Amino acid sequence: MRGVNGALCFPVTSRRCPGGSWCSRQTVRRWSSFRMLTCGRMRFSACLSAVRHLLALICLAIGGLCSLSTAANAGHPSSGFYEVLVNGVAQAGFALLVLDDPLHPAMANKDFLALGFAKHVPPFVQKGVALVPLDGHEGMAVAIDTQHLRVSLNVAPDWYAPTRLNLKAMQAGQPLPAPVGALLNYTLQASHGGGAASAQGSTQMLSWFGPAGLLELTTALRSVDSSQAALGPSAEKKFIRLGTTFLRDDPEHLTTWSVGDAVLQAGTGVPSVRYGGITWQSNFGLNPAFSTLETPTLFDSARLPSTLEFFLNDRRVGAPVTVAPGPFEITGLPTVGVNGMVNVLIRDALNNERLIAVPYLHTASLYRQGLHGFSYTAAWLRPELDRYATPFLASSHRWGITRQWTLDAGAALSARQSSAGAGATTVLFGDVIGNLNLALSHAPSGAGQRLGASAQWQDSRASMGASYSRASSGFELLGDTTQAANRPRDELRLFAARALGRSLGSVSVSLGSLSDWSGHTRAISSIGWSKSVGSANVSLGAVHTAGNTLLQFMVSLPLERRAFWSASVQKQGQGLSARTDYATAPLTGKGLAWRLGLAASDAAGTPERTRVSAGMDMRSDLGEQGLDVVSSANGASWRARTAGSVGLLAGHGFYGPPIHGGFALVSTGDAPDIPVYRWNLPVAVSDSRGMALVTTLSPYQKNLLAIKPEDVPLQYRVASHEITAIPRGRGGVLVDFSVVRERPALVVLVLPDGRPVPVGASVHVQSSGETAPVGLRGEVYLQNLPAQAELTVRLQGKSCPMSVTHPVGHDPQPRLGPWLCVWSETP
Repeated sequence: MRGVNGALCFPVTSRRCPGGSWCSRQTVRRWSSFRMLTCGRMRFSACLSAVRHLLALICLAIGGLCSLSTAANAGHPSSGFYEVLVNGVAQAGFALLVLDDPLHPAMANKDFLALGFAKHVPPFVQKGVALVPLDGHEGMAVAIDTQHLRVSLNVAPDWYAPTRLNLKAMQAGQPLPAPVGALLNYTLQASHGGGAASAQGSTQMLSWFGPAGLLELTTALRSVDSSQAALGPSAEKKFIRLGTTFLRDDPEHLTTWSVGDAVLQAGTGVPSVRYGGITWQSNFGLNPAFSTLETPTLFDSARLPSTLEFFLNDRRVGAPVTVAPGPFEITGLPTVGVNGMVNVLIRDALNNERLIAVPYLHTASLYRQGLHGFSYTAAWLRPELDRYATPFLASSHRWGITRQWTLDAGAALSARQSSAGAGATTVLFGDVIGNLNLALSHAPSGAGQRLGASAQWQDSRASMGASYSRASSGFELLGDTTQAANRPRDELRLFAARALGRSLGSVSVSLGSLSDWSGHTRAISSIGWSKSVGSANVSLGAVHTAGNTLLQFMVSLPLERRAFWSASVQKQGQGLSARTDYATAPLTGKGLAWRLGLAASDAAGTPERTRVSAGMDMRSDLGEQGLDVVSSANGASWRARTAGSVGLLAGHGFYGPPIHGGFALVSTGDAPDIPVYRWNLPVAVSDSRGMALVTTLSPYQKNLLAIKPEDVPLQYRVASHEITAIPRGRGGVLVDFSVVRERPALVVLVLPDGRPVPVGASVHVQSSGETAPVGLRGEVYLQNLPAQAELTVRLQGKSCPMSVTHPVGHDPQPRLGPWLCVWSETP
């Protein structure tokens, strides 16, 4: 068709030509060059017409080539770099796709690996390039869009690596090295009652600890002075060794060795008795992140990165959790009460949502599946604190067979008595937990057996349970010295509780009965009701035993600043009594707490119709102190006590309140009065020696201790402001922040002729190793110059030793000198 100025124009398809942008640039470039070279002597309009004819011919040729290329590509998709979509989500970058055979596409191996699949697909090499075939894989569908240069991969979740998360995992870590140390916890107490008698007592626990373990010695001292006229003046003093034990923990295998005095852990067929000997047993408390309970677990999978949210009773709990594509296992889901349902909302990257309900049964009666707890003991019975008797062997075990079955077994053997037992705990139906156990014994008096069974049910609003056991007259466990007629025969326990709603409160009932082989039976029953009224709590209860009934009404009310007030009225038989108490917040740190009480009674035969009591507790760096005073018709009585600790750790002495767990001795170096923080909460302040005692550390967990830069004066340098302390369960750790007081100074150095030491010389401090260059006017800035310093100045093979004095003053950066430097040849 005709165009402007009679030029011929040919329609060109709008098909894409590979390298089309380059063709366009070259066309414009050639047109500009032609115009510059030939149009100078021609009229511009004629030149423009000729150029348009030339461009038309070029476009015709390019259009033909593009049409041929497009036609070829329509039958055979071309290889190249393609955008990749995995399960509908675009991935970063592009991937090289080889489509020599459209039925068998392949992708560059390095691009395939970048997609994060866990399945291994063997690559093959073509023309020096490692390629991965995309066809013929189970769980993967491939779609290629050659027009938009895009490849879509729809893969199943099992193409990804599984994800495992424990939501209840605490911050555990490897404990710090245990330095050698000693710790003495003490309690001193004195009391005086009604002017008749006074008593003094103390308990001491001395511990030596180090890398080998912990040795504990516990003693008590009691002294009583009596001045009652009927008895005559008397005095009694007694020193008692309560126990001596060596303990060694194995955090890796969660076990503990103990040698010395202890109490045997009760089990099926194994009694709880005092002994002296050797024990090796499981100690799951060495790992705070470890749980013996079977917690709800979610097993599922996701095709895309997803976020999980957890709901209990239609309320979201905890923080959302993000999981990668693929199968995932989430343990330690949040729970409330013994049983219920956790709802998990799963939302993927494309905002697709689905809800999964996970039922749970959370009870200490069941061990988690695969868990085994054990105890082995070889020892002597300790019937009295100062006497050891019969040697024996004992062992107890507990296995989590499945999520719903836990087995127990135990045995004890001595020269006089032997016993063995076994039991099973399981989910009977629904949420009812049942237990059945049998124990057998043999003693010189004969053989015996005891059979027991129990069932318990609980949900968020109600609970009930029952247990029953029957023992023969010959059933006798280790250390039992009870006469056969007085041994238990039948024991029955029943209980039930129910929440009636916010407006009605809750009720509970219980019944217990114990009979022996002499025919005597003791029974006790109770019923109670409680309800919240505003911030107060009101309760009413009754307890009945043989020939006696106790009725009680009680009101409790929390006040401001965690103070507390309560009042109660009791009626027992013909007597009536009342009591009211007020107490400030209990001590959790340094401070003072006090309490007051008033009691009145009209019971016959009781001279103390009224009683007034008062008490005070104080906690400080010196320890804990307390005083209680009671005044009644019989006179006034009082009791005073103090408790604390003194110790030695890595050569540093310390004192403070009682220490019953992990602790740290923190050093702030040369800087006194520096606050120390644990998880950003103030816990201690360093003393004049730069030492602070922190007694609230969690054993085998990460405890972040820190000092804040703004609390450290400018003249001090801190190597680190934060240190993670992980103490052992018994003993302490030394935490050193290495706070060093800097003594900066500007030293002026001159030569014998009065000229300054040349620029570029270096000054070395012998004691600290600090090196600094000499600047203009012979001045050198030293960051930390001791009071008496030996310096060496060096320059081009020459050296100059000198002694410099840095007097103590208020100038933060004094100017010292000039100091004379006499060169000598460096050997």
